[in-house]
Amino acid sequence: MIIAVCSLLCQLPCQWEWSNPRPHGNLLLDVMFDGTRFVAVGQSGKVQTSMDGLTWDQVGGVLELPLPNYYAITYGNGLYVLVGQNGVVRFTTNFTNWGAAGFTGNTLNDVAFGNGLFVAVGDAGTLYTSANGSNWVPGNPLGPEELHAVTFAQGQFVVVGNNGKVITSPNGSSWTLRNSNTTNHLNAVTFDNGLWIAVGDLGALVTSVDGLTWSAPATTINSTLYAVSYINGNYVCGGVSGDHYTSPDGVSWQFRSPRFEGYLFSLARGNGVLLGTLSFGGMVMSVNGINWQNVHSGPLTDLWELERIGSSLYVGGRNGIWGVTQDGIDWDFSTLPSGDTLLGITVFNSKIVCATGDGRLAVSDDGTLWQYIQPTTSTPLDDVVDAETYAVAVGNDGVVLTSPDAMAWTQQASMTSEHLNAVAYHEGIAVAVGNNGTIVISNNGTLWKTKPSGTTNHLFCVAFGRMNQDMAFLAGGAQGTIVWSLNGETWNTLPPTGSNEVILELIYEDDGWWGTGSDGLVLKSLYGGNWEIAFHGVGRSTYSVGSIAGNRVFVGQGGLIRTFSSFEAGFPSWPATYSVAQFAGMINSCLPPTTLP
Repeated sequence: MIIAVCSLLCQLPCQWEWSNPRPHGNLLLDVMFDGTRFVAVGQSGKVQTSMDGLTWDQVGGVLELPLPNYYAITYGNGLYVLVGQNGVVRFTTNFTNWGAAGFTGNTLNDVAFGNGLFVAVGDAGTLYTSANGSNWVPGNPLGPEELHAVTFAQGQFVVVGNNGKVITSPNGSSWTLRNSNTTNHLNAVTFDNGLWIAVGDLGALVTSVDGLTWSAPATTINSTLYAVSYINGNYVCGGVSGDHYTSPDGVSWQFRSPRFEGYLFSLARGNGVLLGTLSFGGMVMSVNGINWQNVHSGPLTDLWELERIGSSLYVGGRNGIWGVTQDGIDWDFSTLPSGDTLLGITVFNSKIVCATGDGRLAVSDDGTLWQYIQPTTSTPLDDVVDAETYAVAVGNDGVVLTSPDAMAWTQQASMTSEHLNAVAYHEGIAVAVGNNGTIVISNNGTLWKTKPSGTTNHLFCVAFGRMNQDMAFLAGGAQGTIVWSLNGETWNTLPPTGSNEVILELIYEDDGWWGTGSDGLVLKSLYGGNWEIAFHGVGRSTYSVGSIAGNRVFVGQGGLIRTFSSFEAGFPSWPATYSVAQFAGMINSCLPPTTLP
């Protein structure tokens, strides 16, 4: 099997590329400093190293299926130990030759080293110790609570977990339960500058000078916290929604703005800087915990819609994010002054028209200067399309707007109050689809009528293209549903696509049909009748797909832009036993994989 997989990988010379954010968009859940370099681990087996926190290298990972999600890493006695999902444990001295240990199916959330011993903790009160990373011995966690973090300092291990649990041990074998003075879940713990600090859900924050006796200082923090550390006179903590705080003493805390672009998951200090990992591949750095700079480039906000206009490909997203590219790889981003969320894009009457979640139409001649048109309704709009002699915009509560010039908009009676999520047009027929299987059609944009779709699943997208030997409208939605119609009047349901994920976009281009959806779903069909899962499982929804300069471009949650080159040949033929998702990390890293001994 390894030979077959390696042969397959040889057919994929870096075909996948992260275009945004850069250097990558993989979720990194833990980062540590080994005295010389930073090492970060995370989703899909990602292991990355950096000497300065700014320039990162992907190192060879373990070739195994499915790719593991690593939640934590530590270093001791020349050995790196990684732990994660479903009890995965991997260890290495050089990131080339790897060892594996399997002793539990429970997820392991953290690992620490001290006194010549590794201690790993996880779900269902899992606690194990090892002297070499290979042989592990179960410990007594004093209860079944989930254990989230472990740190060694002051000659002792301190473990924190659910319901405010704190246990300590000088040797990893004899554990003592401590009173933390909180019942909230504790997610992280550190010792710095003479003080232990543990943080957790709903602003939980407890401190101790010896790890034995804990107190809960009164703070105004109410955010769930995932990380805590210290640098240059300031304790730093943060978590949900990018909230982060500093304190000179661990007692008085101050909120710092601006918020980070994503959740803060981990912090590590080294080489005079504090490094943090965020949602969606984001990284931040600070020398004092107060002033931060982004290590990543590009937005981490959701990107909703792609549209090819002339020789450029445009993308619109949350908070007015607007991007343009000529090759799908290098992007120029700007932000619309209004900050309106851009959900649909079309060209009509020589103008770029965007439907916004704020209920307005953003209109531009060149994608640089914008006008904002407020129709008679302020209902959020989800999509807009060029219907030759008029433009159609659709949105929540069944709203349908039409315009002869992109500037003056009139609300029409759509004959439904269901949310309309998408609209398409071809040769005199406009088709809008929405929640609960709703389909409405019109021959002139003014008179609309409902049509039975044959499904009660929400429909989120609709497009026109080849359907076997004919041309047809195809609409996709929840639970992998695809319905089709030759004329918009009569609709039929296609056989299952093989995925129960939500289909969020369908497009038809020269190389056939493409679909995108939740959890990174990518579907492919040559003629629209039979679909296959081309890619799946990156953990982030893919909202739209397009192409330019020989590259297939996918955009989605958290600023995701991934480019697949040489798509004219289609995806390679995968072994029947495995899905493309299982090769995601290796495809993305474009590095020679290493194998377990």
